[in-house]
Amino acid sequence: LIGSAIGNQTWFPAWQFDGGRMRHELPRILELLARFTSDPLTADRIMRLKHDELGNSSIAEALRKPKSTEIAWRMLTSLGA
Repeated sequence: LIGSAIGNQTWFPAWQFDGGRMRHELPRILELLARFTSDPLTADRIMRLKHDELGNSSIAEALRKPKSTEIAWRMLTSLGA
């Protein structure tokens, strides 16, 4: 999981979870994000930024939609390329 310490608490972005459990594809997502950044705030921004090519959805949202999953994975894979 990625998280960011704020005071005495650690903040974990909600997109890492699905129904209160860790997303099943989270290890792959984190591996791809780690190729580009180790900063949790940057990783969160990448995952939550809306994209026209994803129908104005974020990568986190698009990975949950069958029509946009493939494009979202390609975008994650191409980070920093």
